[in-house]
Amino acid sequence: LPSPLTRLQTLHGMDHLDSLTTSITSSCELIETVQSPRNFVQRLVAHPGNRTRLAWDLFGGALIIYDMLAIPTWVFAVPESVLSKAMETISVVFWTLNIFATLTVGYTYKGVTIMEPKFIAMRYLKTWFVVDMFVLLPEYIEIAYKGTAVSTDSEPTSAGSIRLLRIFRLFKAMRLLRLFKLRWLLQLIEDLLDSEFASIVANIIKMIVLLLIVNHFIACGWWLISVSYQPEVDTWIKVHDFDDATWQYAYTTSFHWSLTQFTPASMHIQPQNFGERLYAVGVVVFALVGFSYVVGSITGSLTQLRAMKEEAAKQFWQLRRYLRKNQVPLLLSLRINRYLEHAWQQQARASDHSRVTILAMLSEQLQSELQSAVTVPHLEIHPLFHYISKVCPVTMQRLAASAMSKMPVAANDSIFLPGEKATHVYFMSEGRLAYIQRPVGQEESKKEHVDAGEHWIAEPVLWVRSWMHLGLMVALRECDILRVDPVPFAASIARSPAMLKMAREYAFKFVEWLNAKERALTQSDIAQGRRCLEDVPATLAGFVEQGLPEEARGTYPRFIGRGNAMSRG
Repeated sequence: LPSPLTRLQTLHGMDHLDSLTTSITSSCELIETVQSPRNFVQRLVAHPGNRTRLAWDLFGGALIIYDMLAIPTWVFAVPESVLSKAMETISVVFWTLNIFATLTVGYTYKGVTIMEPKFIAMRYLKTWFVVDMFVLLPEYIEIAYKGTAVSTDSEPTSAGSIRLLRIFRLFKAMRLLRLFKLRWLLQLIEDLLDSEFASIVANIIKMIVLLLIVNHFIACGWWLISVSYQPEVDTWIKVHDFDDATWQYAYTTSFHWSLTQFTPASMHIQPQNFGERLYAVGVVVFALVGFSYVVGSITGSLTQLRAMKEEAAKQFWQLRRYLRKNQVPLLLSLRINRYLEHAWQQQARASDHSRVTILAMLSEQLQSELQSAVTVPHLEIHPLFHYISKVCPVTMQRLAASAMSKMPVAANDSIFLPGEKATHVYFMSEGRLAYIQRPVGQEESKKEHVDAGEHWIAEPVLWVRSWMHLGLMVALRECDILRVDPVPFAASIARSPAMLKMAREYAFKFVEWLNAKERALTQSDIAQGRRCLEDVPATLAGFVEQGLPEEARGTYPRFIGRGNAMSRG
């Protein structure tokens, strides 16, 4: 076995190791008890990153956008429709339920996630409670008033009733205060974009939509200014004969006028009194700044897109020039070009850890957790790594930070050759490999495909002093491979007495099975997590099965490893 495992066992002895394991298990149970919910209310509190909560917030964002578009158009006396009534009902029900939903989700404060119901309630009372009550109470009163009118078969036709309904509508306009919630929803959507190109395009679309929304509000204000005057005052509506126009034509005309204030275009609609003229002047002054900002942002984004394409074109032009100048063979040039095109696209889609410089500000623990979250899903096809990640996540985080590395591979690259000394265990994260081997006593070679999420390669290098590869491994297409270095692996395992004890038991049973005589004709570097149980010795399968959590026993694919152990003397 690698020296760190053997050395630590020798220093402590198995009896002392058992006591340490019991102590660590008790400590973990104590920590779990402290962190677990203590009552029914705490169990209801969800993490702010919960997917259900995110879906709920996105639906709320859609309702906010609907209010942002619909409420300003009330100035055009838009008649009620089945859709508008349905949306009003959905909005009242949603925002009522949202009060309770807000009290059952945690929040982040100065980098710390707060899950305590008392603090969540205090934060809500200090922020959105007043707004929710100011908006919802008038809506409840309006629903009750309309319900009373329907039950008595009377219509609100009196001047007082109509005035009261207008007051209700004015209070309902306070729903626009929820626009402040859209900021973090836009941030959430930006976080979902993992491509620089997509992020730039999204920024361009956002600026265009912002310009249209601003013009939407200005257009509604332009109409409101005019209808606010007495009938005897000349207004642009009266002068241009829009008194009897439909609300759709009136809105599009106002919107057209608004757009002309932001551009050099013109139209026949002009202000007819002091109030309209003052409003028009204010819009023009605002447009000087607002339109310049929007155009500048769009221009900057387009410049970024152009720079990205120019950088790619420049790099590949230099590559072609270099290959021609050095008379690189055509076949090799084609392979290099093909791989670099793939690597360039991969770099644009997913950034490497080393390129994201801001990650250097993370603490060592957060760095380990991040690295573990990225790599562990590809390793959990192996029951041992699955066991470690479930039972001792800290050890798995240490392994991810110190023992694992990425290895990009081009199509037709050789990973290793027969007879070479193995240096790493390999896990596929993307792509496909071919393993070619000539079994002992056979003339024909055997070919096997290695796919992501199904196989791992050269596991014995973790448990024996020397392992020689038995076949040829070639990439069929561009691949990303995760490598596990046995030396840091052993050192990380040795830091946890409980994991060290488990790893030693696994290692001895693995090597015992590996040296079994019946394995002589079935030796290989490849192992697969979904092979039949009859290929696995009962002792090894039973050990792995016992290591899994109780609820997972009998459900996880059984382990199968194959190979040839060198003499350990």
